[in-house]
Order: sequence, then C-alpha cells, then structure tokens
Amino acid sequence: MKNQRYLAQSDAAILYQLAEQRLRLEGADMEAAEQLSDIVATATRLQPTSRRKDTVALNASVSYASMLSGQAACIAVVHPQDADGAASRVSVLTPIGLALIGRRCDTTIDVQLPSGRMEKIRILEVRQDAASYRDAMS
Repeated sequence: MKNQRYLAQSDAAILYQLAEQRLRLEGADMEAAEQLSDIVATATRLQPTSRRKDTVALNASVSYASMLSGQAACIAVVHPQDADGAASRVSVLTPIGLALIGRRCDTTIDVQLPSGRMEKIRILEVRQDAASYRDAMS
C-alpha cells in the first residue's frame, strides 16, 4: 500500500485518546479530531515494543519539501499541548500534522492547507526523538 500509515501502539493510544477528548468538546477541532480518529482506526499498528525509524511518530522531526516550489522545511509533530510555532513544534491536529503522522520517509502526500489550497509534499527525512521513544517504551 503506497500511502499506508504505521503507528506504534503507544502513539495510537495517545492519538485515540486525544481524538476522543476533542470530539467530546465539539469545538473548532472537531473535524481534525474526526480525521485523527480515522487515521488511528485505519493505520497499521506496530508490535508493542517496536517503532519504525522511517515513519513519522509523535515527537519525530520531519524534513519535507513542497513538490511545487521545492521549498524545504523541518518540523516536529507533537501533541497539541506541546506545540510551539516558534520552535517548529507543530500540533498533530494541524493539517500538516494530520497529513504527516504515520507516514514513511520518501512518501509524497497532499496536504489541505487552512486557505483551502492543496499542497503536494514529499517526506525527505524522519528523525525520532530518542527521549520520547524511551518514555513510550517504559
């Protein structure tokens, strides 16, 4: 499957809980929470103690490039409470966070921008945060 998503068990549990919490709030995050819930439901779950190094997980740093402009960026996909735009830490509930989570390196995907425009991006590199990986495995 070309654009299959892969989630570690620990990330799937956190993302499911986040989606459920946001769905109960019935606020602005409702659509993002529904998308996140669908992602968790359809993603391939990895073995409990494994994590793919080439896959975007929570707290992973991701380098990607626009297929149209060639412009590259590097962000970390994080839980909403850890988001910080100035530090390039982007919530998993943003359009780019939802598009990237669970995707593998060298995958090309479409991202629906807040302006309504579609952007095609390619994942260039994924780097896992060793500290958060250790925490998830404990």
